[in-house]
Amino acid sequence: MAGEGKKPGMTQDEASAGVSGPVRGNHGVWLFSIIAVIVLGFSVSGVLLYIQFNEIRTLKSRVLTLELSSWARQDVGDQEGTVSLLTSPDFLESLAAHLPKRSRRQTAPDYTALLQQFAASELQVLRTYCTNSTKICVRGQPGQKGNRGTDGFPGTKGEKGHYGISGPTGPRGYDGTPGPRGPKGEPGTMLQGMTGPKGDKGDRGEIGPQGAMGTASVTSPVNPNKCCDNLSAPQFLRPQTAVVTAPYGSSVILPCSAVGLPHADISWVPPVDPLSLGRYIQEYNGMELQNVKYTDSMTFKCRAHNIFGTVEKYIKLIVTDKVTASVSPSQSSVVGGPNTNVDIVCSWTGTPPPNITWTHVLPGGKSIPLTAGTALSTITNTSTLHVTGAGALDAGMYQCTVTNGIETQTSTANVIVQSKPGILTGPLSQTVLAGQTIVLRCDVIATPPASVVWTYPHTGTAPPKDVLVNPDGSITIQNINDFNQGTYTCSATNGLGTTTATGQVNVISPVTVSVTPSKLPVHAGDTFTQIACSGTGDPNPTLTWTADNGQPVTSSGGKFLLLGNGELIITNVDPDSDSGIYTCTGNNGKETATAQTIVYNDLGTLSCTTTFADCSTTTGRACGGRCPGNCDTQGGAVYGYKLYTPQSVVCLSAKHAGTAGNDVIWHIINGGSTYESKLSNGIQSQFSGPLAETAQIWEESSAPAHQAGVPILG
Repeated sequence: MAGEGKKPGMTQDEASAGVSGPVRGNHGVWLFSIIAVIVLGFSVSGVLLYIQFNEIRTLKSRVLTLELSSWARQDVGDQEGTVSLLTSPDFLESLAAHLPKRSRRQTAPDYTALLQQFAASELQVLRTYCTNSTKICVRGQPGQKGNRGTDGFPGTKGEKGHYGISGPTGPRGYDGTPGPRGPKGEPGTMLQGMTGPKGDKGDRGEIGPQGAMGTASVTSPVNPNKCCDNLSAPQFLRPQTAVVTAPYGSSVILPCSAVGLPHADISWVPPVDPLSLGRYIQEYNGMELQNVKYTDSMTFKCRAHNIFGTVEKYIKLIVTDKVTASVSPSQSSVVGGPNTNVDIVCSWTGTPPPNITWTHVLPGGKSIPLTAGTALSTITNTSTLHVTGAGALDAGMYQCTVTNGIETQTSTANVIVQSKPGILTGPLSQTVLAGQTIVLRCDVIATPPASVVWTYPHTGTAPPKDVLVNPDGSITIQNINDFNQGTYTCSATNGLGTTTATGQVNVISPVTVSVTPSKLPVHAGDTFTQIACSGTGDPNPTLTWTADNGQPVTSSGGKFLLLGNGELIITNVDPDSDSGIYTCTGNNGKETATAQTIVYNDLGTLSCTTTFADCSTTTGRACGGRCPGNCDTQGGAVYGYKLYTPQSVVCLSAKHAGTAGNDVIWHIINGGSTYESKLSNGIQSQFSGPLAETAQIWEESSAPAHQAGVPILG
């Protein structure tokens, strides 16, 4: 069986070696592992030793820095010892042995003991752990933070850094005061350069062809003045008189500029700078006066002259000073009475000397100019207002106005007067028409405030039902009648007394006039006809009549009879000449009223084709009749609207105008206007040019309404 594991051609020794091969392979693996662990250990130790060595080197630098600092302060010059210390392989032993020497020479500060103790401790650690190759120096736990060391010497100055970014631009500063005026500079040189040398003469050109022969021309006369067309005498660009104002101490230019050729010479009266003070300076547009004085207020004459003439201009200079106004006292409170006086002083300044006026502004806002009681002093520049016997109506604001035509200033003083009330506006006596509405006022000024009570003609202090008491103390009488007639008394009372004011109200009845009938038909053969007129009023009115042409109707001639009761009788009636409009007028000396009636020639039943002219075309005449009911289908011409041509048919015109019923009355009046074309009530009228006469459809509204005159107020 053993022979089965032998391969052909293999010796016995080779077979034995093949059996022990795996055992020798395992020993190799273990040997490699041990070597790897040893190498890893030495590597870790080397790393740790390198770290420890760096820490020791850092410690050496720190200790050496401290020692060198101490030596430098003690002015120790042994530099060779320092070099040997740095190069010594046994640095810590030398440092530990050297520190006691240095501490004996050291005076302040005394930190040698601390360094010596620290060096000895570090040396012991090094000997214990780092002189034995079998030990590894392991980093210990961090110690507590030590105290802050002393400041070192200042380092050397570093290089200049880069410029930083520019900050934002700051705000613009205030303008400085102008500097003094500099001296006048020297005249500048001409911009044009010097003329160059003359060039050489050029070659002569070739002769050109001969031109065509020209036509003969008429010789024009020579204008001998052409060379002088632009020459002229001086003229001023502005008016020849001027007024210039300037505040005292300012600078001003007196305007004076002239045109002309040759250029005019300018001169002044007074002359430029008469006192050689340099304040008068001639400018191109006039004369400048600097730092003007009151003595400069005068009239200056500017004279422009050339060879063709001379012109003069006058400029009046007014040097002014600021106008001021101040009153004293600005507030006064007095107890009114016959012996109470109030003085208000207004102080003023200004040049030219101003005018001073006073105004009294009442508490209600009404302004009253004051002329009496004022005294003006030009020596002290004051104006004094003197109020004697001050009462309630003297209270309010007093305003002092100071003006010199250039500037105006005002100053006010308030005056309070404690007294019995004053009535500024009381009830006015007046005569009014019945039915009107009136207002009676009672405007009161009082300190302390006052109460207002009214007394009425028939009810005492109780207001009648048609009287309203207003919040401002006035009363309103509505639809006034006879019961409201009488005396009205306004009483104002406060703790210092009572003041009253009265007014008389007279009530009259308005004039009224009426006539009967309002339209009166007449016929041929009528013996007479009459019209009644009645009037009422307080006093009773007088009644009169006028005809259509405006002429008064009188009883003379026997045609008309006027009765005392206002009745008018027309005798021997002529339907044509007696027709027209009659007006009755009532007048009682205070007002006037009128009423009208129309007397017309009654034509009876009209046809659909009857025109206005069929009756009459005489101005002032009146006609009338009754239209049949079927004229809409009969046709006919209609010209105008409300006012129709005499050739228009009557019945269609009446329907076109909107006349109610079949009765139509018309009146012939003066023409002169065109006649409009209009569609009205289903009838289209036509346009016509102006004619001398016009037919007007009479309606009740055609008569003028009652006209009342303006009532007379007492």
